[in-house]
Amino acid sequence: MKLLFENWRKYAQLNEEQLLIEGRIDVAKKKYPEFTKALSAGVNRDSPLDTLINADPSGNQKYLMAMARILDDVIKKAIESPPWGDHLRPGSLLFTSREAGRIADYVEKFHELQPFIRDQDKPFKDINNIKNLNALKSVINTAQRKKQESERKKQMKGGVSQKAKEESRVIEETEDYIIIRPETTHASCHYGKGTKWCISADEAQNHYDSYTEQGVAFYFIFFANLPNDDQSKKLAIVINTTEGDFDGVYDVLDNQMDEAGLDNALFKNALNLKKYPSAYDFYFQEGPEPMPNAEQQYYQAISDLGFPRVGGGQKAQQMVKEQRREILNLLIQDGRENPAGAGEEQFLEVIERHALKNIEIELEMPVETGIDYPVWESFMYIDLNEIVEASPRRLKWKSEDEINDTETRRDRGFDDYIEKALRDSNVYPTDIEKFLASDPNSREYKITFERGHGTLDTFEQFMQQARWDDGQIESSFDEDLIELLEDVGIVGRDEREEHYWPDPKEKEKQLDLPLQEVYTRWRQLIS
Repeated sequence: MKLLFENWRKYAQLNEEQLLIEGRIDVAKKKYPEFTKALSAGVNRDSPLDTLINADPSGNQKYLMAMARILDDVIKKAIESPPWGDHLRPGSLLFTSREAGRIADYVEKFHELQPFIRDQDKPFKDINNIKNLNALKSVINTAQRKKQESERKKQMKGGVSQKAKEESRVIEETEDYIIIRPETTHASCHYGKGTKWCISADEAQNHYDSYTEQGVAFYFIFFANLPNDDQSKKLAIVINTTEGDFDGVYDVLDNQMDEAGLDNALFKNALNLKKYPSAYDFYFQEGPEPMPNAEQQYYQAISDLGFPRVGGGQKAQQMVKEQRREILNLLIQDGRENPAGAGEEQFLEVIERHALKNIEIELEMPVETGIDYPVWESFMYIDLNEIVEASPRRLKWKSEDEINDTETRRDRGFDDYIEKALRDSNVYPTDIEKFLASDPNSREYKITFERGHGTLDTFEQFMQQARWDDGQIESSFDEDLIELLEDVGIVGRDEREEHYWPDPKEKEKQLDLPLQEVYTRWRQLIS
C-alpha cells in the first residue's frame, strides 16, 4: 500500500510539472501566434517559437514568455527604424527565425550566469524584469565581468597561498601552535597579513629584504588556542643568525616584547582562551571582583593541562618557561644552520644559469667586505689587436703617417670609439679604462657596465640586464667597432692586398656571377 501511494505521488508531481510546461507553451502560442509559423523549405523547419522552446535552459519553460516578448520587441524596433542595412527584411520569417536563435543564445548565457547576477542587478535575476534585448545584454555583460573577477580572485588566492608555502618552511607544528619561517618578502606578507609588522607590509614599503641581508631571520608563531582578536594570536620572533641570539618578539600590533612577553603568550595559549576566555583574567585578576565564571573556567583549564587546583598555575607557568626555552633553542639552531640572506652558492648559481659569453661578474660577499650586503660588478676585457686581427677582411692598423686627420690620432685613445660602438649596440657602459696604462703599445681595455648591491632578487634583475647586454655585444659589437675604426682611418686593408686580393664582400658577389663575368672582373682587378 505504501509503495502504491509513493508511485501515485511521483506520478502526480510529474503530471503537475508537465501541465505547467504545456500551459506556458500554450500561453506563448496564443499571445504570439505569428511566431508559430515555420519555414516551408530548408534544413531548419522549426518555427521561431519552436526555437525558443527547444533552447529554454530552465527545464520548465520559465524563460519562454520573456524570450518571446523580447523577440517581439526586436522585430518592432527593426521595422520602425528604416532604412535597413540588413539583407533580411524585418518581420520576415527568415529574420524572425534568425533573431529567435540569437535571443536563445543570450538567454542560455543569462541562465549560466545566474549566480553572478547580484548587487544592483539582483532584480534582473528574474528575466521578466528585463525589458528588451539591450537590457538583457547589459545584465549578461555585468555578470560576466563579475564571474571573471571572481575566478581571478580564486586563482590569485590559490596561487598566492601555494607560492607562500613554497617560499617558507614549517619549523615546528604541534596541537597548540605552528612556527613558520618565511624566506621571501612574498611569504612574509602572506603569513603576516593582518599585522602591523614592517616585514609584512605592502611589498613596496616592506623591510623584509633589508633585515634579512643583515642576518636577521623571522619566525612566525601561530597559537591555536587563542581567539583571533588576541594581540598574541600571531607573534614574530626575531633571531640574529649572525650572532646566534634572540633579538625580541613582536605581537600583532608590532609591540616589542621580551622573553617574559613570550612566556605570557604561551601561558594564555596553554589555558586555551578560545575555550575558556576568562581563565587568564582570573589568574591575573587585579580588581576585587573576578570575571563571571572566571574561576570555574580557570580551574577547568588547569585540570585540562593535568595540574592540580592547588599550585596548578605555578606549574603551568614553569611548563611554558621550559616551552619557551625549547622554542628559542630550536629557532637559534635553525638560524645557525640556515643563516638569513642568500648564501654565496645561491648567487653563484644565478651567475652560472645566465651563462654569459663576454661579460664577467665580480661578486663579493659580506664576509669579504665587512658590510651588511653582497656587492657586484659587471665588466669585460677587450683586446683591440685581437678584434682587428680576427676580422675576415684582413685589416691592419694604420701607421701614424697614414692617418691624415690629426683629430683621430691614437694618442687620443680608443675610449670614445669603444663607447660609440657599444652604444650602437644599445649597451651603455659606466666606465672604460686602459688595462695596462703604462704600456703605450697596449690596446687592452676594461669596460665596466654596472655596479650594484643588495638581495638575491636584486642580483637576479642585475643579471638579466647583464645577459641582455652580453647578447647585444655578441651579435654586433666587434663589427660595429671595426666599421667605426675603419671609417675614421685607424685601421684598413694593406694597399697591395687591396690591389691583388678582392674584399671578402666582393668575393661573395663574384661567387654569384657566371664564370665568364668572374674571369672578366679578375682581369680588371689585376690589370
